Amino acid sequence: MTLLIRKEGLTMRKKLKLLVSVFVLLVIFFNFNFIKAKVYPIINEIGEIIMLKKVDTFKTMETEKLIIKYDTDENTAKLVAETLEDKYDSVAKDFNYISDEKKIIIIYEDGEKLNENTNLRKGNPPMGVYVYNTVSVLSPNNWINDDDNLETIFKEEGPMVHEFTHLIVDEIGRGNFPIWFTEGISLYMEYDKNGYEWGSNLDMEDETIYNVKNLTENFYELDEFKAYRKSFEYVKGFVDEYGFDKLNEILIELGEGTSFDEAHKKVIGKDVEEIYVY
Repeated sequence: MTLLIRKEGLTMRKKLKLLVSVFVLLVIFFNFNFIKAKVYPIINEIGEIIMLKKVDTFKTMETEKLIIKYDTDENTAKLVAETLEDKYDSVAKDFNYISDEKKIIIIYEDGEKLNENTNLRKGNPPMGVYVYNTVSVLSPNNWINDDDNLETIFKEEGPMVHEFTHLIVDEIGRGNFPIWFTEGISLYMEYDKNGYEWGSNLDMEDETIYNVKNLTENFYELDEFKAYRKSFEYVKGFVDEYGFDKLNEILIELGEGTSFDEAHKKVIGKDVEEIYVY
């Protein structure tokens, strides 16, 4: 039985690699956004299967909307589940998002294992990360030192709203957007649902560097904290001026294969450089 599982896992990895390779070649040679929109969900589905294979020894807990895989204690698993269940409907409603499928949450007590399974570089593991239709979470026991207020801190400052937003945005927009856009939306939802404004005390005197063009092309080369902060400011400014419904319209256009620039022109009637000047 073990050998069979290993062979299946290898086959899935090969399929994913093949799909990714084909996808990259198509985008490089043809640059068709609609190709990405069509192929991307298939890659995510195969990736999800592989992610679950990696944690097939974890314990499982199910709620009305979630499947929790965890290698931590049951109380921590319940806290993670309750935190997301509490915000699930509110976040989903904003995006007009309806799904009959239970969302997969994977909780790690071992931060190195989280990094390894989600293909992150070695170093301090994040509180949470979204990849392949799944949300991986570092147990709050690893980053909250205040036992008396652990539950409150996790609910207010933890990653559940942020990563769940990534999942929804990815599913609607089918990955057809720059990284700053999805990060800005997730940070905005944290602000809206938890009252938590990320990076509010950052010094942004050099904020002209963080224009939308530079964020789109060089996100990972910029100062991480300032790049995230500016992403939040851009999305908040957009929602304040045009409304959340317009943001949803742009996501739908992206999911249909419209380019990022064209989606904004169709919905707002302006170039992105004209829109994101907040």
